Formats: sequence, structure tokens, C-alpha cells
Amino acid sequence: MPAVTSRFLKTGTGYGRTVGMRFFSTDELGKVDPAPVLAGPLALRNRLSTKREAGEKMGSKRKEANSFETELANLWGEEFYRVLGKVRVGLAGAGGLGSNCAAYLVRTGFRRLRVVDFDRVSPANLNRQFYFQEQVGMEKVHALRENLLRINPSLELEPVVARVGRENFRRLFADCDILVEAFDDAGEKQALTRLFFDLRVECSRPYLLVAASGVAGWGASDAIRCRKVLDCFYLVGDEKTAVGKEHPPLAPRVNVAAAKQADLVLDFVYSNRHLWEKANPERRWEEGG
Repeated sequence: MPAVTSRFLKTGTGYGRTVGMRFFSTDELGKVDPAPVLAGPLALRNRLSTKREAGEKMGSKRKEANSFETELANLWGEEFYRVLGKVRVGLAGAGGLGSNCAAYLVRTGFRRLRVVDFDRVSPANLNRQFYFQEQVGMEKVHALRENLLRINPSLELEPVVARVGRENFRRLFADCDILVEAFDDAGEKQALTRLFFDLRVECSRPYLLVAASGVAGWGASDAIRCRKVLDCFYLVGDEKTAVGKEHPPLAPRVNVAAAKQADLVLDFVYSNRHLWEKANPERRWEEGG
């Protein structure tokens, strides 16, 4: 009778436990083909290796997605960066001023935006607005959301397809901390300013309105200035150059104005950060509010 050895090979394996085991005699041991016997452990090792590699890739993607906010937190410091994350900015209009101002705000660290516009992207918009050829025909608010998420994937942006008017102004902007007026039409600009002050009679928010007037044409960009009308109201532009045949809307001056609007918002928040230091960032927007 052949001597029985205490050496053995596993005949099967599962995750974390041995499924089967067989003892071999000394004579048998030399005749055993280890390939099918070891297939179970090798398959398990390969599966674990694949899972580990997949996990590393996912971790790398998460790290990449968060790297933008990590850098901004390092730039501002954790405390003020948390404040920026609590501020809700409403933008009335997603054209040349609104789309570019939104991009500057996102790059600065703001992440809670509500953008309201009824229009669609057209080829005529591409010379100055933050859109691209393949987005022609899209609703502007959805195209803008798509573009802004490429800057910060963690952005909280509410795109609203609507024309702003007296009947919906309160519902759209009453819970915003800051309002940016970004319309093209002078009459609509004036109407929104009146609605802002009417709302301020009822409640303290929005705390600030940043509007624009006179940003068309080219040259004399230093004439685009920021004027404090009231503590809660600033006006950006030269206040005289309206859009017309001799003064078309062009990217340089439009972007100067949009950048100054964003800078006013940032400066106001930094100077009044106590308003948000203990604020609850999860205030809900009710559709029927």
C-alpha cells in the first residue's frame, strides 16, 4: 500500500474559504496535473486583481473630478470656500452676460446657481456667449449647465426655461441670495429692477442686485465701470452704448462687463460672509413657492 503523505492540493476554492480538499499518496502526487487543480485559486486571484484595478481607476476618476474643488479650497481656505458653497446666485438671462458671468462665478468657487432663460442657442450667439457649434438649437439653460459641469462636476445648477415676469419673479428668485440681471432688452432690465425692489419690501433677499447697461461695441473698455447705486444695487457698463447697427454686441466688452458682474458678486459675499457662515445650505426651492 503506498504511503500516504500529509501534502495536499486544494481541488476548489471560493471567496475566502476552501470548498474541497483531497489527500494524495506519494506515488499519486507525481502524476497529478496541477493545472485543473489550481484553476480555482488562479481564477480568484485574477478576479481580485481585476477588481483592484477597476477600483483604482474609479478612485482616480473621483480624485480627478474633485481636484477642481480641492484646488479652490486650497486657494480660498476651507472656511470661506464653505461660504461660497452656501450662496445661491440667480441669473436672469443666459446670453452674453449671463452665460459668461456664470462661468466666472463657477471658476471662482460658487456652485449653487439658478439660471433662467427661455431662448435657444443660435449661430449668432457664438461670437460672445459661452456656447459651442454642436449646441446650436439647444435651450440655453441646458447647454450652459452642460458647459459649466465640465468646469466643476459637483456644480448644483438649476436650469429654468422661462421668461421672467411679474407673475413668476418671486417664485424664481425669492430664495436667491444674489441676483444678476443679464437681459439684452433695456425695457426688461428696468422691469426686473422694479421687481427686485418690490420683493425687497417683503423680504430681505435677494441681498444684492447686479445689473448691466451699456456694454455694446468695442474699444474704450475702461469706460465699463461699476457704479454703486445703493448698498443692494450695483450697475455695470458705460450706461450709454446700447446695442445697434453701429455698436454690435462683441465678446471683448461683453466679457469685461460679465467679469465685473461676477467680481462684484464675489466682493459682496466676501465682505458679508457672516450672512452665510451659519446658514443652512440645504434651503429647498419650492416650485409653487
